[in-house]
Amino acid sequence: MVDAVVSVVLDQLISSAFEEAIERVRRVTAVKAEVDKLTSNLLAIKAVLSDAEQKQVKEKGIRHWLDQLKEASCDMEDVFDEWITASRRLQIKGIPQEKTVCSYFLVLYFLVLSCFGFKLRHDIAQKMKEINENLEGISKQKDRFDLHVTRSSEESVRTQSIASINLPDVRGRVEEKDTLKRKLLFESSEQQNAVQIISLIGMGGIGKTTLAQFVYNDNDVISNFEKRMWVCVSDPFDEYGI
Repeated sequence: MVDAVVSVVLDQLISSAFEEAIERVRRVTAVKAEVDKLTSNLLAIKAVLSDAEQKQVKEKGIRHWLDQLKEASCDMEDVFDEWITASRRLQIKGIPQEKTVCSYFLVLYFLVLSCFGFKLRHDIAQKMKEINENLEGISKQKDRFDLHVTRSSEESVRTQSIASINLPDVRGRVEEKDTLKRKLLFESSEQQNAVQIISLIGMGGIGKTTLAQFVYNDNDVISNFEKRMWVCVSDPFDEYGI
């Protein structure tokens, strides 16, 4: 299902790990603008995917378009994973702990580290531009097929925007976040074979979804779980889409 693949890529784009990788290049490039453009294009495509997947049975052109989109999305997922891994390696290398390292080797060490960081920045900037050009072409092709935004797709895009909250702007929820994170990490490790449910209960508008997303994108949570998934069950909801 192409919708699922596109959702994975969108999830990567809003993850804190991807944010950290991109943060390393924001000062010297316009990568942030490219990321925003990419996210916008993906959301526009995702809005008509439900209609496209229904029509592909009868229309070969749409089927070919979906294949192109799936291939491009899988490539993006692989590239983003590589960037996140490279960024974390760069962060882990850090500064040598041995105080006995002579100044010559210390300078050499930082020179190598700096070159690696520059290569990462250049790679992200160049590749992001290529990815955007490819996706923009795919996005323009959709207009030929008279695809419509369905109700479930509108809900899906709205949900994605909820998942895209600007986490650095979340204030005053650190204690609640830490409490929820402890429950998620420690209780899940103690009950590995049991299905665990943590409920956030309260009146509408107090920030339950924001708090949940705050924890969902936490680095400790990301590294603790092999797979994560953000699903919004609205009223009414689409059982097939979920």
